[in-house]
Amino acid sequence: MAGMPRLVPETSCRGVGKDSGPVARVEALRRLASGPLTPHVVVRGDYGVVPWYGAGGGLHVYHLEPGGWRVILGGGGAPDSQIMIEHGVPAAYLCAFGIFDAKCP
Repeated sequence: MAGMPRLVPETSCRGVGKDSGPVARVEALRRLASGPLTPHVVVRGDYGVVPWYGAGGGLHVYHLEPGGWRVILGGGGAPDSQIMIEHGVPAAYLCAFGIFDAKCP
């Protein structure tokens, strides 16, 4: 990844910057990650987010269904709270996922 800036672990008040959630679910999503750099995976309930970087960046949002994890939202950039909610993600999970405009305590 020549030319990429060194990744500095995030230490935000939202707790994002390291893997979080049930280990088996985090590992399953990490195996599905599409970017060459996946700094962390966060799982809450049956939803998970996987940010990725390298030749761009973005965030994939997954939902656990009977057949396994399915991408319900993702691509380049970061979705806002409204888009996440429209795709079924509970509002209570947005702060844990580090969504930039979430109303957090």
